[in-house]
Amino acid sequence: MLALLAYPAWVRGGTHSGWQTPMPWLALLAWVVYLFAPWSQRMADGDPATGALPLMRRAGCRIAALLRDPVFYLALAFLALILAQWFNAGRALRFDYAANRWLYLPPRIPWLPSAILADEAREMWLWFFPALSVLLLVRQGLRSRGAVNRLFRLIVVNGIALAVFGFVQYFSGTDRIYWATPLNGDFFAGFGYSNHAASYFLLCLSVTLGLAGRELDDAYLRRLRDGRMFLLLAAAGVLVATAHLTFSRAAVVMTWSLVAVAVVWLAAMGWALIPPAGRVTAVAAAAALAAIALTLVTWRGDARLTNMEKQLAETRPAHEYRVRGWQYESAIRMWREHPWFGVGGWGYRHLVGFYVDPSRYAEARSEGRANVHNDLLQFLAEFGAVGSGLLLMAAGFCLKPVRWRRLPWSPLTFFSLFGLAGVVAHSLLDLPFRSPAVLFLWCAMIAAVGVWEAKAGRR
Repeated sequence: MLALLAYPAWVRGGTHSGWQTPMPWLALLAWVVYLFAPWSQRMADGDPATGALPLMRRAGCRIAALLRDPVFYLALAFLALILAQWFNAGRALRFDYAANRWLYLPPRIPWLPSAILADEAREMWLWFFPALSVLLLVRQGLRSRGAVNRLFRLIVVNGIALAVFGFVQYFSGTDRIYWATPLNGDFFAGFGYSNHAASYFLLCLSVTLGLAGRELDDAYLRRLRDGRMFLLLAAAGVLVATAHLTFSRAAVVMTWSLVAVAVVWLAAMGWALIPPAGRVTAVAAAAALAAIALTLVTWRGDARLTNMEKQLAETRPAHEYRVRGWQYESAIRMWREHPWFGVGGWGYRHLVGFYVDPSRYAEARSEGRANVHNDLLQFLAEFGAVGSGLLLMAAGFCLKPVRWRRLPWSPLTFFSLFGLAGVVAHSLLDLPFRSPAVLFLWCAMIAAVGVWEAKAGRR
C-alpha cells in the first residue's frame, strides 16, 4: 500500500505518462497481498480473517466483506465507464464541407460512452483503478484506529523524505527536475507542477498535525511523549517551509490557514492537557522551528519568493474568474451537450475550441489549457453526471461514519478533514486531482478518516 501511495509522488506526481504504467500493477500487487498474504492483516486488529484460518478461507472472508461494501459497486461502475470510454475511443477529426467547419466523427457505437483518443482514455484507467483500489483497500484493510494511526505515520515519513529531497534539489540551484530534465516552470521534489506539490504537502501537514493532536488527546495523556511530540512538530515545521519553496500561492494560503487553525485548536483544547514541562518543550520547539522555516525560505533572497508575495497580495476571486472564467463556461457547455457520460478522459483539450468564442482560439491552444482548472467541471465534462456522481457517492459513503452533529471531533479527524476540504477548495480554482499522487493520497485519507470514526473506542 505504501509503495502505491509513494510511487507517483516520487515520479513527477504521477502525471508523466511514461512513468504511469507501474501504478495499476502496484495496485494489483496490493490486492494480492491483502487477499492472500497470511501476514497482511496482522496490523489490522480485530480482522475475523486472521489467525489459523486456511489461506483460501481468509481470502474468502475478505472477498465477502468487500462484496458487502457499497463503495465496491460504485468503484466497479465507475471503472466500467472508464473501460467503455477506452473501448469506444477513436473519434477522428474531419472537415465538414457542407457545414464549412471541422468536427469530430461520432464513436463507433453511438450509444456507448466514448473518448477522443484511446491512449488518453487508457490513462484514466491508469489513474482511477489504483485510486479506487487505495480507497477500498484502506476501507477493508484497516480494522482499528491503531492501524489508521500506523498508516498515517508512514504517510508523514514519506512526505518528510520527499520534502528533504526537494530541499536538496532546490538548494543545489538546479533548473532540472532530478537534475536531469529541464523544466520551464517551478517544480519541487518529484512534482513538476508546483500547485500539485502544494496540495500533496498540505495533506501531509494535516496528517502530521492530526497525529500531534492525537498525542494530546485525553485518552492518551498518560502516554504523552515529549520526544514524539517534538518529532511531529519538527515534521510540521519542515512541511510549512516546503509550502514556501513550492512557490505556490495556494500552498502558502492553505498552509498558513491550517497552521492558524492548529494554533487556535491547541490553545482552546490542547494546552490544558499538556504537563508544564511539555508546554515548555512545545513553545521552544515551535519557536525554533518557526525560525528555521523562516530562514530556509528567505536566506537566499530568491526573487521568486518576492514575486509570489506580490502575486498573493493581488490575488482576488474576481481576478481568477476573469483569467479562467471562459474555461469554466466552455466546460459547462460541453457537459450540457454530453450530460450523462461526458466526452471521455482528456476530451476537454480536444473539444474546447468548439465551445469558446473565436477570439479565444489562440488562448485555448496555449500551454496549460488542456485542463479546465476546476476539477469538478472537468470531471463533469469528461465523465458526465454518471461518472462524477459515482465518485461523489463513493466519497460520501467513506465519510458516512463521521459524526457531523457531535463536536468536537478527534484531532486526527478534524485536521484530516481540514486538509481534505482544502484540496477540494483548491480544485475549484486549479487541478490537484489531475495528479495521481494527490488523488491517491486524498483517497487514502478520506477512507482512513471513515475507518477512524467507525472504530471509535477501538484502539
